[in-house]
Amino acid sequence: MPTLDADFLLRLAADGDLSGNGLRIALAVALLGPIRQADLAPRLDMHPQRVSEAVIAARRTGWVSVIAEAREGGGRAAHLLAPARA
Repeated sequence: MPTLDADFLLRLAADGDLSGNGLRIALAVALLGPIRQADLAPRLDMHPQRVSEAVIAARRTGWVSVIAEAREGGGRAAHLLAPARA
């Protein structure tokens, strides 16, 4: 069963294409599962506009899709998943 293990989280943290806020959003999604952007702002102590910008960036890098696939048991171990680059 796919897991969001330490190796996966380290790969996420090492992605230079993610901003600090993008990383915060991706980690929150990994840990909390699906959550509304409006609910993330207070939980991360971020302005809602910054959350929106970070979500767009995390989606652009492909990490949001990778995390969703890992959480849903997408057939590959999470540590083998890599973000899709445009």
